Amino acid sequence: MKISLISITPSVDDFGLRTISACLKQAGHDVNLFFLVKEFYKKYSETAMNNLVKLTKGSDLAGISVMTNFFDNAIQITRTLKNNYDFPIVWGGIHPTIRPKECLDYTDMVCIGESEETLIELTNKMRNKQYYHDIKGMGFNDEGKIIVNGIRELPGSKNSAIIKSLDQIPFQDYDYSTHFVLKGENIVKMDQKIMEQCTDTIRLNQQEVVLLDAHFVLMIPYLPCIHIKNQ
Repeated sequence: MKISLISITPSVDDFGLRTISACLKQAGHDVNLFFLVKEFYKKYSETAMNNLVKLTKGSDLAGISVMTNFFDNAIQITRTLKNNYDFPIVWGGIHPTIRPKECLDYTDMVCIGESEETLIELTNKMRNKQYYHDIKGMGFNDEGKIIVNGIRELPGSKNSAIIKSLDQIPFQDYDYSTHFVLKGENIVKMDQKIMEQCTDTIRLNQQEVVLLDAHFVLMIPYLPCIHIKNQ
C-alpha cells in the first residue's frame, strides 16, 4: 500500500509519526512523510494545498497527526484531499484520542491511544481487503454511523496482539528520501541541507523547553492517559 503520513506539529521532530512510519515500512508498505510546519493560527496557502494534492496522488491511505491547536489545519487538509481523492483519511494523536466522536465529523477514521499496532492491523486488513471496522483502538464514520471501538492493549504489553515486545518497534524513520517539508509556500523534497536546518531549529526549541517548569513538562505526556483511564 502507498501511505501518506502528514505531520502538522510545530517542528519536524514528530517522533510519534516517525515511529509509525518506520513500523509501516517494516510491514512492507510504501510511506511518504510530509512535515507541514507552520503557525497553527494560519491557514495553509492554496499553493501548499495544491502541492499536497499532487504529491499524495495514488495513495491508498492518508494519516494526519492532530494536536488540539492544529485542529482547524487538520480539517483544511482533510477537506482538500477529500475534494480530490476518495482514499480514506485517518487522524491520530492527542485530540482524536480525547475527542474521537468530534473528529469523526470531519474524517473517516481515528486512532485512539498508541497507534503503532493499530495502524499495522488496519493497513494489513486494507491490503487484504478484509473488514476492519471492528479494530480495537479505532473509531470510524461509516456513512454517517459513528463506531468507536475503545482502546486496545498497549504495544509490548502482555495481551498485545501484534507487537509482543517493544524491541519489535523499529527506530524512527529518518530516511529523508521519502520525506517532504513545507518551505515557504511550497512543499519540497527533504534533503540533507534542509534536514540540517530543521535539526538546528529543533535544538533551539529544546533549549526553550528546558526553561519551562519541569513539573508541567513532565506532566504533559500523561494528560491523555489520565483522560483515557477515567473513561
